[in-house]
Amino acid sequence: MEYLPEKKRTQKVQVMKKEEKTRKFREYLANNDVVLAIVKYILALRSADPKPSDPVQHLRDYFGEVRDPMWDEVDRLTAENGDIRDNQLPQLTQQLQELEQQLDYTKQQNRAVDCYYAVDPDRTRLSGFAKFDLDTKITSLQFFKLVEEHCTVTKEEVMYITDEEGNQVESKQTTKAIDDELFDRTLTIFERAFKEATPPFQGDLENETYKAILARLRSFVPQ
Repeated sequence: MEYLPEKKRTQKVQVMKKEEKTRKFREYLANNDVVLAIVKYILALRSADPKPSDPVQHLRDYFGEVRDPMWDEVDRLTAENGDIRDNQLPQLTQQLQELEQQLDYTKQQNRAVDCYYAVDPDRTRLSGFAKFDLDTKITSLQFFKLVEEHCTVTKEEVMYITDEEGNQVESKQTTKAIDDELFDRTLTIFERAFKEATPPFQGDLENETYKAILARLRSFVPQ
């Protein structure tokens, strides 16, 4: 007698059980004339002229309409999944994008406020921008608005919409948003100006970034 390891013996037993189930199922189909009925249908279909345009419906007509209630549940779930995919999912995706944008905006606001508090720990009013040779008094939120205005850029986005005839049409939409890289550079400059002894751009007063920030500071009107 051949000796097999435990794992292989278990696998062999499982295969034998599966083969036995298959054999019994075949006997069941044959003994109850199921195989004979299917063969008769296939022969009838082969000799049919013309062939039925809907073979599935023809099969149902031949054997009789039998529908398991489970198919109703399958149809319901299929329709529900289609609704989620076509209607709910795009809305949820858009909501997620909006929440991510709000989160990014809040992080930027918090960073600006933290920068403000570094020079005004009492959290009252920032008294001037001496290192920028200006004297503008603003609150923490006004300071954020100043940076936000400076870093807001106009973007043109190309979108595709479906017209009444079902065609994809290109549509251009102009939006305003904070330029993340510009915001980071600008806040870094203010953080250095508030925390370090050396004024930013010392010896480089013609620097375009410095001139742009200076122009924004001079034109900013606190609300």
